[in-house]
Amino acid sequence: MDNLADDNIQFDENGICNYYHEYQRAVATQLKTGAEGLHLLDALITRIKEEGKNSPYDCIMGLSGGVDSTYIALLAKQ
Repeated sequence: MDNLADDNIQFDENGICNYYHEYQRAVATQLKTGAEGLHLLDALITRIKEEGKNSPYDCIMGLSGGVDSTYIALLAKQ
């Protein structure tokens, strides 16, 4: 990436962009792994299933919002 494609991208003195640093901070503070991560995932799945009872929909799709995942969502709908 460069600043022509993204006005908000910045590079430090080592050539590493701000998005990498933001990702590393998120991993350090938000990533849950092991038993804790599995427990949280199971709880989320249970909550989603409970809230979706009697809904006409029966699946979950993880989408980034990019062109590829948006197209996949369109195909799934069709």
